[in-house]
Amino acid sequence: HAADLKRDVWTVAGYPAHVDFSMHWNMQARFGIAKAGIHLLPNKCWQTHPIISDGEYDADRSLTPFEKDVETLVKKFDLFARLKGMDWRNRIGRYAGIIPIVKETVAGGKPDPTKPSSTIGGIAALIKIVPVPESQIDVTDVGTNSDISSENYGMPSYYNFRNNVAGDRNPIDNNEIQLDPSRVFIFAEGADDGSIFGIPANEAGYNSLMDMEKICVAGSEGLFKNSKQRTVVNVKDSQVADVLTNDPKKKEIFDQSADDFASGFDSMLTTYGMDVNSLQSTLSDPTAPFTNSLNCYSASLQIPASELIGVQMNKQASVGNETALINTAESRRENTLSPMIIRFLEYFVGRGIIKAPTNEIVVTWAKLSEPTTGEKLDNSKKMADINKILRESGAADWQFTEAEIRQGLVFEEKPDEDLEMFAEIESDNDDLVKDNEQPK
Repeated sequence: HAADLKRDVWTVAGYPAHVDFSMHWNMQARFGIAKAGIHLLPNKCWQTHPIISDGEYDADRSLTPFEKDVETLVKKFDLFARLKGMDWRNRIGRYAGIIPIVKETVAGGKPDPTKPSSTIGGIAALIKIVPVPESQIDVTDVGTNSDISSENYGMPSYYNFRNNVAGDRNPIDNNEIQLDPSRVFIFAEGADDGSIFGIPANEAGYNSLMDMEKICVAGSEGLFKNSKQRTVVNVKDSQVADVLTNDPKKKEIFDQSADDFASGFDSMLTTYGMDVNSLQSTLSDPTAPFTNSLNCYSASLQIPASELIGVQMNKQASVGNETALINTAESRRENTLSPMIIRFLEYFVGRGIIKAPTNEIVVTWAKLSEPTTGEKLDNSKKMADINKILRESGAADWQFTEAEIRQGLVFEEKPDEDLEMFAEIESDNDDLVKDNEQPK
């Protein structure tokens, strides 16, 4: 049999053979860099909220019934905050979910949560939207749908819903309820096989996170122990050694004197012919191994290390890293979040919580790379400087028009009549200045 060298390395280094949800949860809850790895990308992706429309977005037309219901979800139920909450919870484990709490009435008594949900009577029946992590909707030891012709083939037969979750400091409630899959919306990033089992964001970088923790602990513990100035007493005089060995009272007096010396800043210790030496260790610089682990972790997330820890090495590197993060976030928006939002809204439509759209659901995001006002003004200044250089060199044509400079090439284009009105105002101001300069 081939040797499992990787597992041997893991054993020597103290890495776990398997990382479960509670370990992922505790890592991001107790180690800042791991938390940044979980939250940085969702924070960037949800920096601005998308526009959800019934067909192509048109600000001039009236809202459709579907769009009005979505607007209610956004304003009354904080839809985007709930989706973001599910998003970061999904990154900790293999999946996360949302449980809509609704007023559901059935003939003959209360609804049975283990059975498929009945059709809800519109958005008025919605009470709240609850994002839950993997540990709260567990599928351990749960059978799966074995009907190969079913659209839910291979999916859990039910979810174990519980109130107590990993890291929860609220009073523990061990009540467990079985929920039919129709009552839970699941989001599993990385589950490209159609199952609910995605890939935890910190899975590939978990060993590197442990390394960084070890380095941090070793550095702080080493400094702490050195600062305590632990001492060793070397008894060279045989008579002193005999007294300390055979006279408990004198030994107690000496021990108390040594304790007072160790605990105080202004204490004095009489050594009685003994040598007192301080135990000190030389701490190596942990920067290189820490940086190596940080780079490995950032590579696993495809996020620049400087963005994780907020360090800007220089302006050019900072701009490049920010651009890389924006590109990753915008790609994730289009390829992961937009399909998730559409599936979620279709799930609400299917349960009768919101009205069905008349067209295709469209999710539109504003560009994260939109330059700031300062950057736009800087662009305009650069264009004006280019024109000045061309004019001084005798070039016949200028590179940029006055309208382009005003707009900075990145502002929304102004209608021609707006530019004409702006020019008329400038002309009027020039005439006013000339009139004021005339001698009276």
